[in-house]
Order: sequence, then structure tokens, then C-alpha cells
Amino acid sequence: MCELYEKHCKQAFANISEQLGRIDESLRGNGKPGLNARVDSLEKSRNAEDKSRSKFLWMITGSIVTMASGYLWQKFIG
Repeated sequence: MCELYEKHCKQAFANISEQLGRIDESLRGNGKPGLNARVDSLEKSRNAEDKSRSKFLWMITGSIVTMASGYLWQKFIG
């Protein structure tokens, strides 16, 4: 039984452990920004873009409503 472990399993387990270490390092970063930090940064910038876009669309909508009401005021009342 021990010979089978030494022959087949020991190297496979070492390879799996090494691969898990590399995956863990890429997720956590190990001293540099990892995948978690990068995704968090992207989400924050995306939220900031969405807020800016929303404000811009509200400004455009307000301008259009103002122009339309001014046009209708001039056409029908003034």
C-alpha cells in the first residue's frame, strides 16, 4: 500500500498542492493586488460611472423638458 502511495499519489498530491498555492496567490495577491482587489476596484469604478451617467441623463432630460415647455408656452400662450 505504501509503495502505491509513493509511486502514484505522492507526486500527484504535490502537484495539486502547488496548483492550489498558485490559485490562492492569484486570488489573494500575496503582496500585490489579487483578483479580489481588482474585481472590487472595477466594481467601484463601474458604480461611479453609472452615477455620473445617471446625473448626465437627468440633466439632458431636464433640458429637453424645459425646452419643450418653453416652446409650448410660446406657441399656445405667448
